[in-house]
Amino acid sequence: MKEEYRLIEQLKEQFDLNVSFTPTKEVLKVPPMIRIEYKTFFIQIEMQNFIAAVPKNDDAHSIKRLQMLQEGHDEPIIYIAPYISAPMRKQLGKERISYISNDIVYLFPLLCSKNKIQVAKKKKTLLPFAVQSILLYMIYNAKEKDYFEFEDIKPIFHQSDTSLYRHIQTLEDLDIIERVDNSKNKLFRLKVQNSFNQLLSTMRSPVKSVTYINENDYNRIMGSQKYLLAGESALEEFNLSVGTKTFALYHKDIKQVQWDKANYSSTYYEDYNELQLWHYEPKDLLASSVEQHNNLYVDPISLYLSLKKEATDDVRVSDATNKLYSFIQRNYGW
Repeated sequence: MKEEYRLIEQLKEQFDLNVSFTPTKEVLKVPPMIRIEYKTFFIQIEMQNFIAAVPKNDDAHSIKRLQMLQEGHDEPIIYIAPYISAPMRKQLGKERISYISNDIVYLFPLLCSKNKIQVAKKKKTLLPFAVQSILLYMIYNAKEKDYFEFEDIKPIFHQSDTSLYRHIQTLEDLDIIERVDNSKNKLFRLKVQNSFNQLLSTMRSPVKSVTYINENDYNRIMGSQKYLLAGESALEEFNLSVGTKTFALYHKDIKQVQWDKANYSSTYYEDYNELQLWHYEPKDLLASSVEQHNNLYVDPISLYLSLKKEATDDVRVSDATNKLYSFIQRNYGW
């Protein structure tokens, strides 16, 4: 087994992390000078996508090269090498670049060493998607619940007990939630001392990828399954009339063999439906504000996150997105 594969395997064996990766030489575009020194590919750890950089020789330990790689992509970088010197680890930590070596694993903001997992406290970072979905659930239900209990949350999310405990611990160590009276019974609540807007700034768009599919193929593949309106079509609730329908699906609901038989496209065509594949299950987060509309729409915060960075010249979209933000502040803020 190649060295980098062995190092990745320790994440599964020692820390019980969900890890998958796919070599992507054809898809992942990197500058020639980086390609000469590093092998690069996508890797997913606990639903967080990384770009892995593996040095091809012992001299390829340039923090500047890794910074260049980071600047060219939205995904965070993870550096993989059998041995990483203390000065190099310090530089990587300063740049918040994750790394894996024989003796230490650093997954910002998780620090895993010798079978223990510690969470770096109060460091400003974007939440992993699995943690973000749990936080969203708490925000939607914070006004109706004095506290949350592990056993109540467990059936909602498609995660192992170990992963769910770890994600809750992450929120606690980042000072976003707190134990109720130092409870040992797994009771916790949101810390409303935190700024609501600050919490929103730790989250990102749940959209993993977008594709377009002929409506007949969409109906054939989806059958009677019910999926939620997302994107601009979900803004109809805020007085915006949009022709194209956009649906949100959990990316694990789609099997590649089905797509191979479908008439789909990476670009929009008339009468095609847009499909957003999400990092987490959209139906998990349905709150009372959505239920009153017969569960047709994705949750409002995820919708806002998916739209806020989109460049658009359509005044109607901008206006509706602003109304959506006001709705979120009014109903879920504090």
